[in-house]
This record gives sequence, C-alpha cells and structure tokens, in this order.
Amino acid sequence: MKKKEFPKDTLTMKNIRRDLRRKLWKSWAGLAFSGLLLALIVWLFRMMPAVMFELQFWLCLVLWLVIFGWQVSSVWYTLGGFHHKICIVRDKLISARSGENLSARTYIKHYWCVLNFARYGDYNVPQKNHKWSKLYPLSCMGEYYHASEGDEYYLVLSRPHNGAILLAYNAKLFQLEGETL
Repeated sequence: MKKKEFPKDTLTMKNIRRDLRRKLWKSWAGLAFSGLLLALIVWLFRMMPAVMFELQFWLCLVLWLVIFGWQVSSVWYTLGGFHHKICIVRDKLISARSGENLSARTYIKHYWCVLNFARYGDYNVPQKNHKWSKLYPLSCMGEYYHASEGDEYYLVLSRPHNGAILLAYNAKLFQLEGETL
C-alpha cells in the first residue's frame, strides 16, 4: 500500500528559532511561577509568630531554591548552556507511544506522546507544535497520528549534543529550506 502524500510546509531557521523561543518561554514561565510561590510563602509566614516564622521561612526558602535550581538547570540543559548552537540531523522513527492522564480534581484529560528515534532516543512531544505553520500547527496527538514507523524526521539538537532532542519535524510534512527532494 502506498503511503499518503501530504503537501509540505517549508521549514526555515527562522521557524526553528521561533519554536525554540516558545520552548524557552515555557521554561522561564516555570521560573516565574517559582518566584510567585516564594512571594506567597513569605506573605503567609508574615502572619505567624516570630519563633515559628524564622524556622519555617528558612525551610521554605531552601525548598524554593531547590525548585528554582531545578527550573534553571532544565533551561540550561535544554539550551546547552550559553552557547546556543544547534545542528539539524535526520533520523528514523522507530516507535511512537501515546496516552492520557486524567486529573482527579478537574477531570481534564492530559494527552502525552513520546517519539523514539533510532540514533537519538526519546522525544517528549510538547502539547502544541509548529504554531507558525499554516498547514500543520499540530497538537501532541496530531503529531502522534501523523507519525508512522520508519518515517524520517529532522531533529534539532544542541551542539555539543547533550542527549536532549530540542525539536522534531516530520520530513513527510516539512521540507528543510535549501534541501531538494
């Protein structure tokens, strides 16, 4: 059976940088959230007696520093340090897994998808992908449904490669600018 042909959208460095900025923004949003958490903790502890305030404040400050450090390290790991150089490689998709988590309080389904590549391992697909694309602004599950075993992907990696795949683009949906068919 012949594979279905899709019209291809052009993948440029500008679009890749736009997707990287979106990913970085989400990481920095986590940092901002941890800062707001610290401000809330300080505000709540101002109402407590002085003896309790000092001990609990230092415990919460240490907790906040751990959360803040974890967020900074995830941003650092994502971008490969100060030297934000990237390389684009092609790799073959071995498998794709998906699932859903149901929130106990709100009963909202959260879908997840992981793509497994031959040479570079797993890639956790974000909830929203390629928002710049007129043809394929895909959700996590949309990316999963377009993924077939054996598909070629353009993988964006940090240089030097630290083990993380920054972005993944399906070669049957996107054509890298300057690459011929």
